[in-house]
Amino acid sequence: MWEELPQIYLVGDDVFGAGYKSEWAKNFDAVTVYDVYGQSIGRFGGTRKSIEFLAGNYRHAKAQANAVGTAFIPTIAPGYNDTAVRRGHPGRARYFTDSQESEEGDIFRAMIREVALPHLDPRCGNIMMITSFNEWYEDTQIEATSGTAHASDTDDSETGAYFTGNDRYVDYGHLYLDILREILR
Repeated sequence: MWEELPQIYLVGDDVFGAGYKSEWAKNFDAVTVYDVYGQSIGRFGGTRKSIEFLAGNYRHAKAQANAVGTAFIPTIAPGYNDTAVRRGHPGRARYFTDSQESEEGDIFRAMIREVALPHLDPRCGNIMMITSFNEWYEDTQIEATSGTAHASDTDDSETGAYFTGNDRYVDYGHLYLDILREILR
């Protein structure tokens, strides 16, 4: 079958959490992960520990994939909050909640510098994936906003904080696109 489709490069969304095994990667040209939240942010929140844990997962997964000749593509995400569309996944801020000095975009910056860049793989052209450009319903988007509204930690739920989880939300404008340009220059 593969002889009929020689131009296909198969990337498996196959990595999830610690303990990835080489045998799982051998059927792909490269492996990646879409769910950054489930990898670490969901478990440890918007903390430095979540970044360290994610980097450890990626280090292990890359080594396992490379051991069978498969490339690894690291994925990053700016934040996560899907409480408006489903229950069971508490939202996570886009700044470090364990640092009072942290600002909007700090988690994204750290993911690029400490998680993605060290795990880029020349076997696949040093590709880095981002979850996502415009997946607004999960608050993983980096697409620009108007940049004109004030920051807020309240919402229009009955409690005034159900959707925000008391995290600060910023109308960030082009911030995430600017972060990408600045770091990847």
